[in-house]
Amino acid sequence: MDYIKRKVLQSSLFASGPFYCYPWKPTVNDVCGDSYEVALKHFKAGHYGMVNFALHGACLFLQVAGNLAFLSKVDRALGGSALYQMVGAGGFRLLTWATVVAWARCLAVSPAPKLVTLTSIAVLVLGGVATGAHDLTAAEYETGSVAALLAAFLASNVLAPKRQKIGFKKAVAFLAGFCLWGYGWRTALAHSSILQDLVSDSTKELLVAGYVAFLAVTSVLPNPLKKIVIGSTLLSRIVGLFTGNELVWFHGEAFFASLCQGVSHAITKEEATLLALERQRDEDKVRFEYAHVVYFPNILLQSFVESLQSTSKQ
Repeated sequence: MDYIKRKVLQSSLFASGPFYCYPWKPTVNDVCGDSYEVALKHFKAGHYGMVNFALHGACLFLQVAGNLAFLSKVDRALGGSALYQMVGAGGFRLLTWATVVAWARCLAVSPAPKLVTLTSIAVLVLGGVATGAHDLTAAEYETGSVAALLAAFLASNVLAPKRQKIGFKKAVAFLAGFCLWGYGWRTALAHSSILQDLVSDSTKELLVAGYVAFLAVTSVLPNPLKKIVIGSTLLSRIVGLFTGNELVWFHGEAFFASLCQGVSHAITKEEATLLALERQRDEDKVRFEYAHVVYFPNILLQSFVESLQSTSKQ
């Protein structure tokens, strides 16, 4: 894979939100990515404890909800456009459902167990229906995401084998940290109109442009994961607060969900797959990364089921 092609693929993967899917992403993986078997092998190397699996399950909820809410908002914004009217999709969430269908197709042809695949596809379809029935707000997403993470952590840490349990101090730090995170951003959102009145329309446009420029620059850096995940999580929220632009906010939720996966790996001491893949050769890295994120629902569920089966036999 030549340098320019590799950088284009890397930028398109990271700037759009690593775990967010779009209608073209599964096809890009078919052409330039790697196989399900390779993705599963890399995933299993850093995911084996109950707490980590549970938190990744919550992260899957965050990613699908944020992804399809973001695309639904784009569809609603474009519903009256000439393009949507031309294809007869004025009242139809074309981008959202094209993504669900393309992603479901990719998961359906993978060699994952049928029940795993059906569960993954059901999650996508339910997400598509739910985000169509209700236009999710940033405040609702913040509340739901923190609640999902806390519930997953508490339940899994109680049920986990003793050797996998998270210690008291680390557990308190996790719970307090996410509670404060959720409360802080909910409070900021409740007073965002004050912040929006402080800046002019032209300044708001510059802030959005600055966010896009940050994505463009950081996504082509060598091993951009930590820089773009931490930076975009914070920057998207700051820009969203000052502009009231929910597209920016929900695009940034892709990076928040990735950040939560990083926290999960940090407290369980299991290495994150995308960080591990940064040690691969440049020629292989992007292929492995695409396969990992496109097949994520299936490889997460299959690894979890096989881990349970292995534990029950011991």
